[in-house]
Amino acid sequence: MIEQWTLLTDLTWFMLRGLLVKLSISVQCLRASDWKFIGTKSALVLDMCKKLGAHTYIFGAQGRDYADVKAFEQAGIEVRFQDYHHPVYSQYGDPFQSHLSVIDLLFHHGSKAKEILLT
Repeated sequence: MIEQWTLLTDLTWFMLRGLLVKLSISVQCLRASDWKFIGTKSALVLDMCKKLGAHTYIFGAQGRDYADVKAFEQAGIEVRFQDYHHPVYSQYGDPFQSHLSVIDLLFHHGSKAKEILLT
């Protein structure tokens, strides 16, 4: 049976869960729409952390521009900022094309994709 989605969010959810399985990553996934989070920007993220019982939150690199680190510290939540370095892996053809979807990595390396991501 072919799946049909009315909303892009439902397709995205389906793909996320499938990719986690393919990468052998076992984590609990929650939808923000199932919660009543309040606030905007950093305050919204802080409310999520509080309601979900987080001890640490990892912002993307751009989070430095808006994260209210002091508010997180006052709430007892450690703040970290991601410093992502894209892995280089063998692909068909030259030169290496960086920052493609994890699907590219899975097509090129299958079960070794998680190991490549964690190096």
